[in-house]
Amino acid sequence: MFMNDISIVVRKMCVFAERSMAEEHIGFPEQVILMYLQGQGPSSQGQIACFFELDKGTISKTLNKMEQKGLITRVVNEQNKREKIVETTPAAERVIMRMPAVLHAWEEGVYRGISPEEIEVMERCIERMARNANEMVGGTAR
Repeated sequence: MFMNDISIVVRKMCVFAERSMAEEHIGFPEQVILMYLQGQGPSSQGQIACFFELDKGTISKTLNKMEQKGLITRVVNEQNKREKIVETTPAAERVIMRMPAVLHAWEEGVYRGISPEEIEVMERCIERMARNANEMVGGTAR
């Protein structure tokens, strides 16, 4: 069953990423937020929640853990005092530097035996499925 297979791939990717970063004590939710901040730069908690289509409370809990680990700082936005801006710290850079190698190792293993052409078609199909799902139930199309 296709959806079951997709679910297995996603769950195993989370396990792989967490095991690969175990010595850093960084969970998968923390990893994806670090990747987001690396790509987008300083962002509000609301922007992060919107991007991942999660509620602000869920994001806030993960950010609390990250702040305790010294990976991020949160400062009040001077233009909007109700908003906090999240930034990575120098300590996060060491973690972020390892992430591309982990992602490469995952892709190398999971794509084994699949041609580049097949990967391209699969990625386009899954992207379209995500857009269709968002249209069906609402959400942010990326």
